Amino acid sequence: FIKKNKNKILAVGEVGMDFKETEEKEKQKIIFSRTIKLAKEINKTLIVHSRKAETDCIELLEKLKADKVVMHCFSGKLNLVKRVIKNNWFVSIPTSVVNSEHFQKIIEIAPIENLLCETDSPYLHPFRDFPNTPANVVESYKKISEIKNLPLNEVEKIIESNFKRLFVKT
Repeated sequence: FIKKNKNKILAVGEVGMDFKETEEKEKQKIIFSRTIKLAKEINKTLIVHSRKAETDCIELLEKLKADKVVMHCFSGKLNLVKRVIKNNWFVSIPTSVVNSEHFQKIIEIAPIENLLCETDSPYLHPFRDFPNTPANVVESYKKISEIKNLPLNEVEKIIESNFKRLFVKT
């Protein structure tokens, strides 16, 4: 289905591995490997979910030489963020960055050219309410602006450019 409709899709995702509550880690690795290969074959960006499986996801992505990758709402350790950056992949910053020291640290260490913004609606509300909405994505932009000491409109332009590099055909 994905191959047949590749011209109608922008990305393959949200895919990856989630080891939080599973006994099927090896099965997830096999399926994720196949998904990585598929995305490469059809030249689409992968949007990767990696809960409690961050190292395993990165190792598979590196082994299979994935080049267009967004680490969605990445909660892995900062040394893994550095690997993401080294691979020239992207990290999406959720609106919960307002209260999350972890995501604030990611903004500090990642070049802005490797950042995207997201809400992860309906979860991860910036003000700890529920539900979160797409309108709150501006809170991610504001926090990047504050931490990178850049005007908000410049952050918006850079993030838009990052998005276009990944998803817009030229």
